[in-house]
Amino acid sequence: MTLHRLKTPLDAPLGLFFISALGGLWAAYDRRLSWPMLVVILLGIICYYVIINIGTSENRLWGLALVGLLGSLVVAVYFVSQGGYLGYAPKLQAVSRLHQALSRVFPRFTPFHPHRNSVAAFLEGWLPLAVALAVGSPRRWMRLVGGSSGVLLALAILLSASRGAWLALALCLPLWWATRSRRNLVVSTACAVVLLLGLAGYLMLVPGASLQQAPIVNQTLVPLFARPDRVDVYRGSWYLIQDFPFTGIGLGGTFAMVYSRYVLLIQVPFLTYSHNLFLQVWLNHGVLGILAFTWLIAAFCALVWRVGRRGDALFQGAWLGVAAILLHGLSDARQYADGWTFFPFFVLLGLAVASWRVSESANQRVSESAHRRGGRWVWMVGVITLGVMGLLAWQPLAAMAYANAGALLQARAQLTEGLSDEQRSDLIQQAVSDYQRAVSLDADNRTAQQRLGMLALDARRLDEAVTHLEAAYNADPTNATTHKALGLAYTWAGRFDEAGQLLADVPEIVEELNVWGWWWGTQGESEWAANAYRVSLLLEPGQPGVRDRLSALESE
Repeated sequence: MTLHRLKTPLDAPLGLFFISALGGLWAAYDRRLSWPMLVVILLGIICYYVIINIGTSENRLWGLALVGLLGSLVVAVYFVSQGGYLGYAPKLQAVSRLHQALSRVFPRFTPFHPHRNSVAAFLEGWLPLAVALAVGSPRRWMRLVGGSSGVLLALAILLSASRGAWLALALCLPLWWATRSRRNLVVSTACAVVLLLGLAGYLMLVPGASLQQAPIVNQTLVPLFARPDRVDVYRGSWYLIQDFPFTGIGLGGTFAMVYSRYVLLIQVPFLTYSHNLFLQVWLNHGVLGILAFTWLIAAFCALVWRVGRRGDALFQGAWLGVAAILLHGLSDARQYADGWTFFPFFVLLGLAVASWRVSESANQRVSESAHRRGGRWVWMVGVITLGVMGLLAWQPLAAMAYANAGALLQARAQLTEGLSDEQRSDLIQQAVSDYQRAVSLDADNRTAQQRLGMLALDARRLDEAVTHLEAAYNADPTNATTHKALGLAYTWAGRFDEAGQLLADVPEIVEELNVWGWWWGTQGESEWAANAYRVSLLLEPGQPGVRDRLSALESE
Protein backbone atom coordinates (compact mmCIF):
# COMPACT_ATOMS: atom_id res chain seq x y z
CA MET A 1 0.00 0.00 0.00
CA THR A 2 1.73 3.21 -1.15
CA LEU A 3 1.18 6.53 0.55
CA HIS A 4 0.29 8.48 -2.58
CA ARG A 5 -2.68 6.21 -3.19
CA LEU A 6 -4.11 7.15 0.18
CA LYS A 7 -4.04 10.93 -0.39
CA THR A 8 -7.56 12.14 -1.10
CA PRO A 9 -9.49 15.41 -0.69
CA LEU A 10 -11.31 13.88 2.28
CA ASP A 11 -8.27 12.85 4.34
CA ALA A 12 -8.22 15.80 6.73
CA PRO A 13 -11.95 15.88 7.57
CA LEU A 14 -12.06 12.09 7.96
CA GLY A 15 -9.07 12.20 10.29
CA LEU A 16 -10.63 15.01 12.30
CA PHE A 17 -13.91 13.10 12.44
CA PHE A 18 -12.16 10.08 13.93
CA ILE A 19 -10.33 12.26 16.47
CA SER A 20 -13.71 13.70 17.47
CA ALA A 21 -15.00 10.14 17.95
CA LEU A 22 -12.12 9.53 20.37
CA GLY A 23 -13.19 12.71 22.15
CA GLY A 24 -16.73 11.34 22.29
CA LEU A 25 -15.37 8.18 23.93
CA TRP A 26 -13.70 10.33 26.60
CA ALA A 27 -16.84 12.44 27.17
CA ALA A 28 -19.23 9.51 27.66
CA TYR A 29 -20.47 8.89 31.20
CA ASP A 30 -20.09 5.15 30.52
CA ARG A 31 -17.47 4.28 27.91
CA ARG A 32 -18.87 0.79 27.49
CA LEU A 33 -21.72 2.47 25.61
CA SER A 34 -19.25 4.15 23.23
CA TRP A 35 -16.85 1.43 22.13
CA PRO A 36 -19.19 -0.21 19.55
CA MET A 37 -19.77 3.10 17.74
CA LEU A 38 -16.07 3.94 17.79
CA VAL A 39 -15.30 0.56 16.21
CA VAL A 40 -17.95 1.17 13.52
CA ILE A 41 -16.46 4.55 12.61
CA LEU A 42 -12.93 3.14 12.55
CA LEU A 43 -13.98 0.22 10.34
CA GLY A 44 -15.92 2.59 8.07
CA ILE A 45 -12.84 4.78 7.54
CA ILE A 46 -10.73 1.67 6.94
CA CYS A 47 -13.26 0.57 4.28
CA TYR A 48 -12.90 3.96 2.62
CA TYR A 49 -9.11 3.63 2.36
CA VAL A 50 -9.22 -0.03 1.31
CA ILE A 51 -11.43 0.99 -1.62
CA ILE A 52 -9.09 3.88 -2.46
CA ASN A 53 -6.09 1.52 -2.45
CA ILE A 54 -7.69 -1.38 -4.33
CA GLY A 55 -9.82 0.61 -6.78
CA THR A 56 -6.98 1.71 -9.03
CA SER A 57 -8.62 0.74 -12.33
CA GLU A 58 -12.07 0.94 -13.84
CA ASN A 59 -12.55 -2.84 -13.80
CA ARG A 60 -11.58 -3.11 -10.15
CA LEU A 61 -13.92 -0.29 -9.23
CA TRP A 62 -16.88 -1.90 -10.97
CA GLY A 63 -15.99 -5.15 -9.20
CA LEU A 64 -15.93 -3.41 -5.81
CA ALA A 65 -19.25 -1.72 -6.57
CA LEU A 66 -20.75 -5.07 -7.50
CA VAL A 67 -19.51 -6.67 -4.27
CA GLY A 68 -21.04 -3.88 -2.20
CA LEU A 69 -24.28 -4.07 -4.11
CA LEU A 70 -24.55 -7.83 -3.65
CA GLY A 71 -23.93 -7.35 0.07
CA SER A 72 -26.84 -4.91 0.23
CA LEU A 73 -29.01 -7.44 -1.59
CA VAL A 74 -28.60 -9.87 1.29
CA VAL A 75 -30.35 -7.36 3.56
CA ALA A 76 -32.92 -6.47 0.89
CA VAL A 77 -33.88 -10.08 0.12
CA TYR A 78 -34.09 -10.94 3.83
CA PHE A 79 -36.32 -7.95 4.52
CA VAL A 80 -38.57 -8.55 1.50
CA SER A 81 -39.03 -12.23 2.30
CA GLN A 82 -39.22 -12.01 6.10
CA GLY A 83 -40.66 -8.55 6.79
CA GLY A 84 -44.16 -9.92 7.19
CA TYR A 85 -42.96 -12.18 10.01
CA LEU A 86 -41.09 -9.49 11.97
CA GLY A 87 -44.14 -8.00 13.68
CA TYR A 88 -43.84 -4.39 12.60
CA ALA A 89 -46.64 -2.12 13.73
CA PRO A 90 -48.87 -1.02 10.81
CA LYS A 91 -47.62 2.26 9.36
CA LEU A 92 -49.15 2.40 5.89
CA GLN A 93 -51.97 -0.03 5.13
CA ALA A 94 -50.92 -0.72 1.53
CA VAL A 95 -47.36 -1.57 2.63
CA SER A 96 -48.65 -3.78 5.46
CA ARG A 97 -50.85 -5.71 3.05
CA LEU A 98 -47.90 -6.22 0.69
CA HIS A 99 -45.80 -7.54 3.59
CA GLN A 100 -48.57 -9.99 4.46
CA ALA A 101 -48.88 -11.16 0.87
CA LEU A 102 -45.14 -11.80 0.62
CA SER A 103 -45.12 -13.70 3.91
CA ARG A 104 -47.52 -16.20 2.35
CA VAL A 105 -44.97 -16.84 -0.41
CA PHE A 106 -41.76 -17.24 1.61
CA PRO A 107 -41.09 -19.59 4.55
CA ARG A 108 -40.34 -18.11 7.95
CA PHE A 109 -36.67 -17.62 8.86
CA THR A 110 -36.14 -14.69 11.22
CA PRO A 111 -32.86 -14.83 13.18
CA PHE A 112 -32.43 -11.07 12.73
CA HIS A 113 -35.02 -8.40 13.67
CA PRO A 114 -33.83 -5.10 12.19
CA HIS A 115 -35.70 -1.85 12.67
CA ARG A 116 -37.38 -1.09 9.34
CA ASN A 117 -35.99 2.46 9.28
CA SER A 118 -32.51 0.96 9.70
CA VAL A 119 -33.14 -1.23 6.69
CA ALA A 120 -34.10 1.84 4.66
CA ALA A 121 -31.05 3.77 5.92
CA PHE A 122 -28.76 0.90 4.92
CA LEU A 123 -30.26 0.34 1.46
CA GLU A 124 -31.08 3.85 0.24
CA GLY A 125 -27.51 4.69 -0.77
CA TRP A 126 -27.15 1.54 -2.83
CA LEU A 127 -30.17 2.18 -5.06
CA PRO A 128 -28.55 5.01 -7.12
CA LEU A 129 -25.46 2.80 -7.47
CA ALA A 130 -27.62 -0.06 -8.76
CA VAL A 131 -29.12 2.28 -11.35
CA ALA A 132 -25.61 3.39 -12.34
CA LEU A 133 -24.56 -0.25 -12.71
CA ALA A 134 -27.63 -0.94 -14.85
CA VAL A 135 -26.99 1.92 -17.28
CA GLY A 136 -23.22 2.37 -17.26
CA SER A 137 -21.50 -0.94 -16.57
CA PRO A 138 -19.10 -2.07 -19.33
CA ARG A 139 -20.46 -5.62 -19.27
CA ARG A 140 -23.95 -6.76 -20.17
CA TRP A 141 -24.24 -9.28 -17.33
CA MET A 142 -23.32 -6.59 -14.82
CA ARG A 143 -26.03 -4.33 -16.26
CA LEU A 144 -28.54 -7.14 -15.75
CA VAL A 145 -27.36 -7.60 -12.17
CA GLY A 146 -27.62 -3.86 -11.58
CA GLY A 147 -31.15 -3.68 -12.97
CA SER A 148 -32.47 -6.63 -11.01
CA SER A 149 -30.71 -5.38 -7.88
CA GLY A 150 -32.32 -1.99 -8.30
CA VAL A 151 -35.77 -3.55 -8.44
CA LEU A 152 -35.18 -5.56 -5.25
CA LEU A 153 -33.69 -2.59 -3.43
CA ALA A 154 -36.59 -0.36 -4.45
CA LEU A 155 -39.08 -2.98 -3.24
CA ALA A 156 -37.31 -3.32 0.11
CA ILE A 157 -37.20 0.45 0.61
CA LEU A 158 -40.88 0.64 -0.29
CA LEU A 159 -41.69 -2.06 2.26
CA SER A 160 -39.73 -0.19 4.93
CA ALA A 161 -42.45 2.53 4.84
CA SER A 162 -39.68 5.07 5.47
CA ARG A 163 -41.00 8.31 4.00
CA GLY A 164 -37.68 9.99 4.79
CA ALA A 165 -35.87 7.50 2.54
CA TRP A 166 -38.49 7.87 -0.19
CA LEU A 167 -38.21 11.65 -0.17
CA ALA A 168 -34.39 11.56 -0.10
CA LEU A 169 -34.27 9.29 -3.13
CA ALA A 170 -36.87 11.38 -4.95
CA LEU A 171 -34.76 14.50 -4.39
CA CYS A 172 -31.70 12.80 -5.86
CA LEU A 173 -33.02 13.15 -9.42
CA PRO A 174 -33.36 16.97 -9.43
CA LEU A 175 -30.11 17.17 -7.48
CA TRP A 176 -28.30 15.13 -10.13
CA TRP A 177 -29.85 17.25 -12.90
CA ALA A 178 -28.70 20.45 -11.16
CA THR A 179 -25.06 19.33 -11.25
CA ARG A 180 -25.05 18.73 -14.98
CA SER A 181 -24.37 22.39 -15.81
CA ARG A 182 -24.37 25.87 -14.33
CA ARG A 183 -27.57 26.58 -16.26
CA ASN A 184 -29.28 23.61 -14.62
CA LEU A 185 -28.11 24.80 -11.20
CA VAL A 186 -29.55 28.27 -11.81
CA VAL A 187 -32.86 26.81 -13.02
CA SER A 188 -33.06 24.41 -10.05
CA THR A 189 -32.31 27.17 -7.57
CA ALA A 190 -34.89 29.44 -9.18
CA CYS A 191 -37.53 26.69 -9.04
CA ALA A 192 -36.77 26.05 -5.36
CA VAL A 193 -37.04 29.77 -4.56
CA VAL A 194 -40.34 30.05 -6.47
CA LEU A 195 -41.70 27.01 -4.64
CA LEU A 196 -40.74 28.42 -1.23
CA LEU A 197 -42.14 31.85 -2.06
CA GLY A 198 -45.34 30.23 -3.35
CA LEU A 199 -45.79 28.27 -0.13
CA ALA A 200 -45.05 31.36 1.94
CA GLY A 201 -47.57 33.40 -0.06
CA TYR A 202 -50.17 30.66 0.27
CA LEU A 203 -49.74 30.56 4.05
CA MET A 204 -49.86 34.36 4.43
CA LEU A 205 -52.59 35.27 1.94
CA VAL A 206 -55.09 32.40 2.18
CA PRO A 207 -57.25 32.61 5.33
CA GLY A 208 -56.85 29.56 7.53
CA ALA A 209 -54.21 28.06 5.25
CA SER A 210 -51.72 25.50 6.61
CA LEU A 211 -49.13 23.11 5.23
CA GLN A 212 -51.48 20.23 6.05
CA GLN A 213 -53.82 21.58 3.35
CA ALA A 214 -51.19 22.21 0.67
CA PRO A 215 -51.26 19.56 -2.10
CA ILE A 216 -48.25 17.22 -2.32
CA VAL A 217 -46.56 18.97 0.62
CA ASN A 218 -49.12 17.52 3.01
CA GLN A 219 -48.16 14.03 1.87
CA THR A 220 -44.37 14.50 1.86
CA LEU A 221 -42.81 17.13 4.09
CA VAL A 222 -45.59 17.49 6.65
CA PRO A 223 -45.50 13.85 7.88
CA LEU A 224 -41.72 14.13 8.24
CA PHE A 225 -41.22 17.50 9.89
CA ALA A 226 -44.57 18.90 11.06
CA ARG A 227 -44.87 16.38 13.88
CA PRO A 228 -44.98 17.59 17.46
CA ASP A 229 -42.99 14.60 18.72
CA ARG A 230 -40.24 15.04 16.11
CA VAL A 231 -40.06 18.81 16.59
CA ASP A 232 -39.91 18.33 20.36
CA VAL A 233 -36.96 15.94 20.14
CA TYR A 234 -35.12 18.32 17.78
CA ARG A 235 -35.69 21.12 20.28
CA GLY A 236 -34.62 18.97 23.21
CA SER A 237 -31.51 17.85 21.33
CA TRP A 238 -30.62 21.47 20.74
CA TYR A 239 -30.97 22.11 24.48
CA LEU A 240 -28.48 19.31 25.11
CA ILE A 241 -26.09 20.80 22.57
CA GLN A 242 -26.30 24.08 24.48
CA ASP A 243 -25.42 22.18 27.67
CA PHE A 244 -22.54 20.21 26.07
CA PRO A 245 -21.49 22.48 23.17
CA PHE A 246 -17.78 21.61 23.08
CA THR A 247 -17.61 17.95 24.10
CA GLY A 248 -21.05 16.58 23.27
CA ILE A 249 -22.70 14.02 25.53
CA GLY A 250 -20.42 11.19 24.43
CA LEU A 251 -20.30 8.63 21.65
CA GLY A 252 -22.64 5.68 21.30
CA GLY A 253 -25.71 4.91 23.39
CA THR A 254 -25.47 7.86 25.76
CA PHE A 255 -28.44 9.80 24.40
CA ALA A 256 -31.30 7.93 26.05
CA MET A 257 -30.51 8.59 29.72
CA VAL A 258 -28.97 12.04 29.18
CA TYR A 259 -32.02 13.21 27.22
CA SER A 260 -34.48 11.80 29.75
CA ARG A 261 -32.65 13.09 32.83
CA TYR A 262 -31.67 16.58 31.65
CA VAL A 263 -34.28 17.51 29.03
CA LEU A 264 -37.45 15.64 30.03
CA LEU A 265 -36.50 15.64 33.74
CA ILE A 266 -37.57 12.02 34.20
CA GLN A 267 -35.56 9.06 35.46
CA VAL A 268 -36.22 6.44 32.76
CA PRO A 269 -35.03 6.27 29.12
CA PHE A 270 -37.54 7.52 26.57
CA LEU A 271 -35.79 8.07 23.20
CA THR A 272 -32.52 6.59 21.97
CA TYR A 273 -31.38 9.21 19.41
CA SER A 274 -32.23 12.66 18.06
CA HIS A 275 -33.74 11.70 14.65
CA ASN A 276 -31.41 14.15 12.86
CA LEU A 277 -27.97 13.07 11.66
CA PHE A 278 -26.37 16.49 12.06
CA LEU A 279 -27.71 17.05 15.57
CA GLN A 280 -26.63 13.53 16.48
CA VAL A 281 -23.08 14.07 15.22
CA TRP A 282 -22.77 17.20 17.37
CA LEU A 283 -24.26 15.42 20.38
CA ASN A 284 -22.02 12.36 20.05
CA HIS A 285 -18.80 13.99 18.83
CA GLY A 286 -18.94 17.55 20.13
CA VAL A 287 -18.16 20.73 18.23
CA LEU A 288 -15.04 19.20 16.67
CA GLY A 289 -17.19 16.41 15.22
CA ILE A 290 -19.81 18.66 13.65
CA LEU A 291 -17.06 20.86 12.18
CA ALA A 292 -15.33 17.78 10.75
CA PHE A 293 -18.58 16.36 9.39
CA THR A 294 -19.52 19.69 7.81
CA TRP A 295 -16.03 19.97 6.32
CA LEU A 296 -16.31 16.41 4.99
CA ILE A 297 -19.62 17.17 3.29
CA ALA A 298 -18.36 20.50 1.92
CA ALA A 299 -15.20 18.89 0.51
CA PHE A 300 -17.24 16.10 -1.08
CA CYS A 301 -19.74 18.55 -2.57
CA ALA A 302 -16.87 20.61 -3.97
CA LEU A 303 -15.48 17.46 -5.59
CA VAL A 304 -18.88 16.56 -7.06
CA TRP A 305 -19.33 20.05 -8.46
CA ARG A 306 -15.78 20.11 -9.88
CA VAL A 307 -16.25 16.77 -11.63
CA GLY A 308 -19.84 17.51 -12.72
CA ARG A 309 -20.98 15.65 -15.79
CA ARG A 310 -17.44 14.50 -16.58
CA GLY A 311 -17.79 11.77 -13.99
CA ASP A 312 -18.63 8.28 -15.20
CA ALA A 313 -21.75 6.36 -14.23
CA LEU A 314 -20.07 4.81 -11.19
CA PHE A 315 -19.08 8.22 -9.84
CA GLN A 316 -22.59 9.57 -10.39
CA GLY A 317 -24.24 6.60 -8.70
CA ALA A 318 -21.87 6.68 -5.72
CA TRP A 319 -22.19 10.38 -4.99
CA LEU A 320 -25.96 10.25 -5.37
CA GLY A 321 -25.99 7.40 -2.85
CA VAL A 322 -24.09 9.60 -0.39
CA ALA A 323 -26.54 12.44 -1.11
CA ALA A 324 -29.52 10.17 -0.38
CA ILE A 325 -28.03 9.21 2.99
CA LEU A 326 -27.39 12.85 3.94
CA LEU A 327 -30.83 14.02 2.80
CA HIS A 328 -32.49 11.29 4.85
CA GLY A 329 -30.27 12.43 7.70
CA LEU A 330 -32.36 15.60 7.96
CA SER A 331 -35.22 13.55 9.40
CA ASP A 332 -33.51 10.49 10.87
CA ALA A 333 -30.16 9.27 12.22
CA ARG A 334 -30.32 5.49 12.24
CA GLN A 335 -26.52 5.38 11.80
CA TYR A 336 -26.19 6.26 15.49
CA ALA A 337 -28.92 3.86 16.59
CA ASP A 338 -27.77 0.82 14.54
CA GLY A 339 -24.10 1.21 13.69
CA TRP A 340 -24.16 -1.26 10.79
CA THR A 341 -26.20 1.25 8.77
CA PHE A 342 -23.21 3.65 8.76
CA PHE A 343 -21.02 1.48 6.52
CA PRO A 344 -22.68 2.41 3.18
CA PHE A 345 -21.80 6.07 3.80
CA PHE A 346 -18.06 5.35 3.98
CA VAL A 347 -18.11 2.75 1.19
CA LEU A 348 -19.94 5.04 -1.22
CA LEU A 349 -17.60 7.91 -0.35
CA GLY A 350 -14.69 5.62 -1.19
CA LEU A 351 -16.21 4.48 -4.49
CA ALA A 352 -16.92 8.06 -5.57
CA VAL A 353 -13.44 9.35 -4.72
CA ALA A 354 -11.69 6.30 -6.21
CA SER A 355 -13.72 6.64 -9.41
CA TRP A 356 -12.73 10.28 -9.69
CA ARG A 357 -9.05 9.44 -9.11
CA VAL A 358 -9.06 6.77 -11.80
CA SER A 359 -10.59 9.12 -14.37
CA GLU A 360 -8.34 12.10 -13.55
CA SER A 361 -5.65 13.11 -16.01
CA ALA A 362 -2.25 14.50 -15.06
CA ASN A 363 -3.38 18.05 -15.80
CA GLN A 364 -6.38 17.64 -13.60
CA ARG A 365 -4.12 16.41 -10.79
CA VAL A 366 -2.24 19.69 -11.09
CA SER A 367 -5.53 21.58 -10.74
CA GLU A 368 -6.24 19.46 -7.67
CA SER A 369 -3.01 20.70 -6.09
CA ALA A 370 -4.02 24.27 -6.84
CA HIS A 371 -7.41 23.60 -5.30
CA ARG A 372 -5.73 22.27 -2.14
CA ARG A 373 -3.57 25.40 -1.92
CA GLY A 374 -6.74 27.49 -2.18
CA GLY A 375 -8.34 25.33 0.49
CA ARG A 376 -5.42 26.02 2.84
CA TRP A 377 -6.05 29.75 2.47
CA VAL A 378 -9.73 29.24 3.26
CA TRP A 379 -8.74 27.19 6.31
CA MET A 380 -6.31 29.86 7.53
CA VAL A 381 -8.90 32.63 7.10
CA GLY A 382 -11.46 30.54 8.99
CA VAL A 383 -9.06 29.93 11.90
CA ILE A 384 -8.17 33.63 12.11
CA THR A 385 -11.86 34.59 12.03
CA LEU A 386 -12.70 32.14 14.83
CA GLY A 387 -9.74 33.43 16.84
CA VAL A 388 -10.92 37.03 16.56
CA MET A 389 -14.46 36.01 17.54
CA GLY A 390 -13.06 34.15 20.55
CA LEU A 391 -11.14 37.19 21.72
CA LEU A 392 -14.20 39.40 21.42
CA ALA A 393 -16.51 37.00 23.29
CA TRP A 394 -14.11 35.22 25.64
CA GLN A 395 -16.20 35.57 28.79
CA PRO A 396 -19.41 33.95 27.44
CA LEU A 397 -17.29 31.27 25.76
CA ALA A 398 -15.38 30.60 28.98
CA ALA A 399 -18.69 30.39 30.84
CA MET A 400 -19.95 27.89 28.26
CA ALA A 401 -16.78 25.83 28.73
CA TYR A 402 -17.18 25.75 32.53
CA ALA A 403 -20.89 24.87 32.19
CA ASN A 404 -19.99 22.10 29.72
CA ALA A 405 -17.40 20.72 32.16
CA GLY A 406 -19.95 20.80 34.96
CA ALA A 407 -22.53 19.01 32.82
CA LEU A 408 -20.04 16.20 32.08
CA LEU A 409 -19.25 15.79 35.78
CA GLN A 410 -22.94 15.84 36.71
CA ALA A 411 -23.79 13.19 34.11
CA ARG A 412 -20.99 10.95 35.40
CA ALA A 413 -22.12 11.46 38.98
CA GLN A 414 -25.79 10.73 38.35
CA LEU A 415 -25.73 8.21 35.50
CA THR A 416 -22.60 6.08 35.93
CA GLU A 417 -23.31 2.72 37.52
CA GLY A 418 -21.25 1.31 40.36
CA LEU A 419 -20.09 4.56 41.98
CA SER A 420 -20.13 4.93 45.75
CA ASP A 421 -22.14 7.70 47.39
CA GLU A 422 -18.89 9.47 48.25
CA GLN A 423 -17.71 9.39 44.63
CA ARG A 424 -21.04 10.74 43.42
CA SER A 425 -20.96 13.51 46.01
CA ASP A 426 -17.41 14.52 45.04
CA LEU A 427 -18.34 14.71 41.35
CA ILE A 428 -21.45 16.79 42.12
CA GLN A 429 -19.36 19.22 44.18
CA GLN A 430 -16.92 19.61 41.30
CA ALA A 431 -19.85 20.20 38.93
CA VAL A 432 -21.31 22.85 41.25
CA SER A 433 -17.92 24.58 41.37
CA ASP A 434 -17.78 24.68 37.56
CA TYR A 435 -21.33 26.00 37.33
CA GLN A 436 -20.56 28.74 39.85
CA ARG A 437 -17.51 29.77 37.82
CA ALA A 438 -19.70 29.89 34.72
CA VAL A 439 -22.21 32.14 36.50
CA SER A 440 -19.43 34.42 37.75
CA LEU A 441 -18.31 34.93 34.14
CA ASP A 442 -21.80 35.16 32.64
CA ALA A 443 -24.81 35.44 34.91
CA ASP A 444 -27.07 34.74 31.90
CA ASN A 445 -25.61 31.29 31.24
CA ARG A 446 -28.80 29.25 31.13
CA THR A 447 -27.11 25.87 31.51
CA ALA A 448 -25.29 26.76 34.73
CA GLN A 449 -28.27 28.51 36.32
CA GLN A 450 -30.71 25.76 35.39
CA ARG A 451 -28.51 22.94 36.62
CA LEU A 452 -27.64 24.72 39.85
CA GLY A 453 -31.39 25.10 40.39
CA MET A 454 -32.07 21.42 39.73
CA LEU A 455 -29.25 20.33 42.02
CA ALA A 456 -30.63 22.61 44.72
CA LEU A 457 -34.04 20.98 44.23
CA ASP A 458 -32.44 17.55 44.63
CA ALA A 459 -30.92 18.79 47.90
CA ARG A 460 -34.34 20.25 48.90
CA ARG A 461 -32.99 23.80 49.14
CA LEU A 462 -36.14 25.29 47.69
CA ASP A 463 -35.43 29.03 47.89
CA GLU A 464 -32.01 28.61 46.28
CA ALA A 465 -33.51 26.43 43.54
CA VAL A 466 -36.19 28.99 42.69
CA THR A 467 -33.59 31.78 42.52
CA HIS A 468 -31.38 29.90 40.03
CA LEU A 469 -34.28 28.61 37.94
CA GLU A 470 -35.81 32.09 37.68
CA ALA A 471 -32.43 33.36 36.47
CA ALA A 472 -32.33 30.55 33.88
CA TYR A 473 -35.87 31.40 32.79
CA ASN A 474 -34.99 35.09 32.39
CA ALA A 475 -31.89 34.17 30.39
CA ASP A 476 -33.85 31.93 27.98
CA PRO A 477 -37.65 32.19 28.37
CA THR A 478 -38.27 29.76 25.48
CA ASN A 479 -36.43 26.79 26.97
CA ALA A 480 -39.00 24.07 27.65
CA THR A 481 -36.81 22.26 30.19
CA THR A 482 -36.44 25.42 32.24
CA HIS A 483 -40.23 25.93 32.04
CA LYS A 484 -40.79 22.49 33.50
CA ALA A 485 -38.07 22.76 36.15
CA LEU A 486 -39.28 26.16 37.36
CA GLY A 487 -42.90 24.95 37.28
CA LEU A 488 -41.96 22.02 39.53
CA ALA A 489 -40.06 24.33 41.88
CA TYR A 490 -43.10 26.61 42.10
CA THR A 491 -45.22 23.52 42.77
CA TRP A 492 -43.12 22.41 45.76
CA ALA A 493 -43.09 26.03 47.00
CA GLY A 494 -46.90 26.26 46.92
CA ARG A 495 -47.01 28.92 44.18
CA PHE A 496 -49.80 27.10 42.38
CA ASP A 497 -50.98 29.67 39.83
CA GLU A 498 -47.45 30.29 38.56
CA ALA A 499 -46.77 26.55 38.48
CA GLY A 500 -49.96 25.89 36.52
CA GLN A 501 -49.07 28.50 33.90
CA LEU A 502 -45.62 27.01 33.31
CA LEU A 503 -46.69 23.35 33.39
CA ALA A 504 -49.95 23.58 31.44
CA ASP A 505 -48.34 22.70 28.09
CA VAL A 506 -45.94 20.02 29.37
CA PRO A 507 -46.92 16.61 27.91
CA GLU A 508 -48.19 14.07 30.45
CA ILE A 509 -47.37 16.41 33.34
CA VAL A 510 -50.50 15.45 35.27
CA GLU A 511 -49.38 11.82 35.45
CA GLU A 512 -45.88 12.95 36.44
CA LEU A 513 -47.22 15.16 39.22
CA ASN A 514 -49.21 12.26 40.58
CA VAL A 515 -46.06 10.12 40.59
CA TRP A 516 -44.22 12.94 42.34
CA GLY A 517 -47.00 13.10 44.93
CA TRP A 518 -46.59 9.40 45.65
CA TRP A 519 -42.79 9.72 45.74
CA TRP A 520 -42.67 12.67 48.13
CA GLY A 521 -45.11 10.83 50.35
CA THR A 522 -42.72 7.89 50.61
CA GLN A 523 -39.90 10.32 51.48
CA GLY A 524 -41.75 11.94 54.35
CA GLU A 525 -42.34 15.24 52.49
CA SER A 526 -46.11 15.34 52.94
CA GLU A 527 -46.39 19.06 52.13
CA TRP A 528 -44.53 18.66 48.81
CA ALA A 529 -46.65 15.59 48.03
CA ALA A 530 -49.84 17.53 48.73
CA ASN A 531 -48.63 20.40 46.55
CA ALA A 532 -47.98 18.00 43.68
CA TYR A 533 -51.55 16.70 43.93
CA ARG A 534 -52.94 20.26 44.16
CA VAL A 535 -51.27 21.36 40.92
CA SER A 536 -52.32 18.08 39.26
CA LEU A 537 -55.94 18.85 40.17
CA LEU A 538 -55.53 22.45 39.05
CA LEU A 539 -54.51 21.21 35.60
CA GLU A 540 -57.03 18.34 35.46
CA PRO A 541 -59.80 18.62 38.06
CA GLY A 542 -61.60 15.36 37.22
CA GLN A 543 -59.42 12.98 39.25
CA PRO A 544 -61.37 11.57 42.21
CA GLY A 545 -58.55 9.23 43.23
CA VAL A 546 -56.11 12.11 43.46
CA ARG A 547 -58.62 14.12 45.51
CA ASP A 548 -58.87 11.22 47.94
CA ARG A 549 -55.08 11.01 48.32
CA LEU A 550 -54.88 14.78 48.83
CA SER A 551 -57.63 14.65 51.47
CA ALA A 552 -55.77 11.88 53.27
CA LEU A 553 -52.59 13.99 53.34
CA GLU A 554 -54.44 17.09 54.53
CA SER A 555 -56.08 15.17 57.38
CA GLU A 556 -52.78 13.88 58.75
